[in-house]
Amino acid sequence: MAKFIDPHVYVVDPPSWDNVVRKLNRSARVCYLSEPKNQPDEKLVADITKSGHTSVLEHVCVTFDIITDRGVLAEFTRHRHASYSVESTRYCNYQDEMTFINMIEFKYSDTKAKDIWNSSCERCADEYQQLITLGCKPQEARSVLNNSLKCKMRVTMNLRSMINFFNLRCAKAAHPHIKQIAIPMLKYMQENLPCIFNMIECDEDFLRIHMFSDWRSYISESSDIG
Repeated sequence: MAKFIDPHVYVVDPPSWDNVVRKLNRSARVCYLSEPKNQPDEKLVADITKSGHTSVLEHVCVTFDIITDRGVLAEFTRHRHASYSVESTRYCNYQDEMTFINMIEFKYSDTKAKDIWNSSCERCADEYQQLITLGCKPQEARSVLNNSLKCKMRVTMNLRSMINFFNLRCAKAAHPHIKQIAIPMLKYMQENLPCIFNMIECDEDFLRIHMFSDWRSYISESSDIG
């Protein structure tokens, strides 16, 4: 049986953003032997970011749990300066139910192309179950699965690496499926650390047309407890 869901991002145990700015402030001042301020110094953090002194930003990381498809996984893990833990199709057995990520290109349409894609997902889910029933291992049965298969991954990325990620994956030329993930992440970081991320632009037309400017429905905060 096939199930269809939208992608989503969970920010795991988000930090105190004032403390983040304070830590970056102290880290930057080490380079100049200047006295750190007790209060968050957003101007200093903004200045070092603009100047390209971004090694300071590597002292802070944020962790995300991301629900996406296997195709986006392949693009995401090209960003090497991050840590990944990924749902394994080799060891996970999807015998009871298989979940696929809705294609944003088809989400608000009723076309023949959508019917073909939907049938393809249903068919590979059925063929996977048949292979498992015949005694195949998950690592063998997974060969019939398509790139729309749901994948959960945990990503921990430092702030400098995020700048690079957002510049590439929020741009107009980026793949639509990764923009569904990257743009909400960028908007979230701009809201919480504007002194670093407000200078990054995203494909606002994509956000308006395909996501109805509703980036908040794609990202939420979560606890790592339980």
